[in-house]
Amino acid sequence: MSHFPNLTQRDFVTTNEVRWCPGCGDYAVLNSLQKVFAETGLPRERFAVVSGIGCSSRLPYYINTYGFHTIHGRAPTVATGVKVANPELSVWVITGDGDGLSIGGNHLLHALRRNVGLKIILFNNRIYGLTKGQYSPTSPLGQVSKTSPGGSLESPVNPLCIAIAAECTFVARTVDNSPRQMIQVLKAAADHRGSAFVEVLQNCVTFNDGCYEEITDREHREERLLMLEHGEPLLFGKDRDRGIVLRGFKLEAVRLGRDGVDSSQILVHDATRAEPAYANMLAQMGQPGLPVPVGVFRRWDRGTPFELRLAEKAQATAHHGPAFAPEVREELRALLAQGSWVVREAAEPRLVEPREAEAPVAEEQSVMAEQVRAENLPANDPYSAAFSESLENILDRYGSSEHPATVSPEDEVRSALAVLRARGIGSLPVVEQGRTVGILTERDIFLKALPLLARAPATRVRAIMTSAPEVLPSHSSVAFAFHTLASGGYRHLLVRDGRGNIRLISIKGLLLFIYEKATAREIRDG
Repeated sequence: MSHFPNLTQRDFVTTNEVRWCPGCGDYAVLNSLQKVFAETGLPRERFAVVSGIGCSSRLPYYINTYGFHTIHGRAPTVATGVKVANPELSVWVITGDGDGLSIGGNHLLHALRRNVGLKIILFNNRIYGLTKGQYSPTSPLGQVSKTSPGGSLESPVNPLCIAIAAECTFVARTVDNSPRQMIQVLKAAADHRGSAFVEVLQNCVTFNDGCYEEITDREHREERLLMLEHGEPLLFGKDRDRGIVLRGFKLEAVRLGRDGVDSSQILVHDATRAEPAYANMLAQMGQPGLPVPVGVFRRWDRGTPFELRLAEKAQATAHHGPAFAPEVREELRALLAQGSWVVREAAEPRLVEPREAEAPVAEEQSVMAEQVRAENLPANDPYSAAFSESLENILDRYGSSEHPATVSPEDEVRSALAVLRARGIGSLPVVEQGRTVGILTERDIFLKALPLLARAPATRVRAIMTSAPEVLPSHSSVAFAFHTLASGGYRHLLVRDGRGNIRLISIKGLLLFIYEKATAREIRDG
């Protein structure tokens, strides 16, 4: 394995603005994960972070690796595909108690069962935070929320018990306000060969503030949290004078020196047990009466599907010889390659040919004619006439000049903004080597560039422009221009006039033309 010892946490920090509520426990997980990634010795391109939906699922935007923000509950499925396609990647799944245990419960279960090597972090704040405070699968009985004003009547799900029941080979829990312990747990998960499941007890300051306060605040944490360390006795308390013993099929908390209990009777933690009963008993501990364990519950090495498949293949080859002769393998490759194609990016914007433009124009005119009849309007309605007007006839008055200001893809956004302000315009064609390759608008700058400029003042136009925009021929009608604006979600259009020049027209210019033409006709006709 190649190591990159010079990587630091800063190398895994992106320029994206972190958009969580101030004080959210998600910050602690992000900070810890960036540190762990830097310490693994892997380059950034060897990581992939996949998330579902929810506050926690913003995390791939904030860590400088490959990332994939998927759909609700399906992150484990997508991540499994990523890992199977490239087993050398370190694939991490970010999910929450709602995303992972409600709509995504089935996907989570099988991702853990398959043991392909995913590292799954479940942020558990016992509430739906992104959708503003509904109770979740882990909300305790009696939880008052927007969807349970009288208190939840449902028994909560225990995430660790689900992971253990699925025979997950690494199961752990940590707390958002214990960064040192969190880093230890995440490093152990990263080093584990199979799949790993880590539950993070995480506070939601906005919709469920203090949800773990009874066990995580400074006053109670030493008496109510049990730090699991492999090979060490299960002791807790400020003076380490309390411990866990097994009586029959039940774990109990005792105080040393009382009732004849001494340190020899305290259970010693063994995270490597293959059978799940012990880890499951630990997972069900909690208040009142028992401390809440945090740390690694189970770490069991049973081989990943990739390793087992390689061993199976080696055994079959040794016994039967190669599966296919070389000529058969070549025939299979040729068969699999049939019907494949290569997708290439267009070199320059697509020009809509007249025959392409006329069909939508005719369709728009037909729709307008039908609307005129339906509303009992005169056949020569001024608005209908305005929509039928050719762009060629209105470009000089309502569009840009024949030689509008342009910008290069390599120009800095700041200089392009200065041109927009100086000319009082809202968009610029982007020209490279005499070809129009994009369009830059005020909207692009506002939505895409402003978050970047504070950290990267030299951001280039290429990074935020709309690439390869559609160019309309000038004989297109105003109706078709509106059709293109609406279907593409644009505010500005590139138009090639009869002399081959690229011109600009905006939705504002089109609306102004329609208003002035229709109003002038109404006045003229009395």
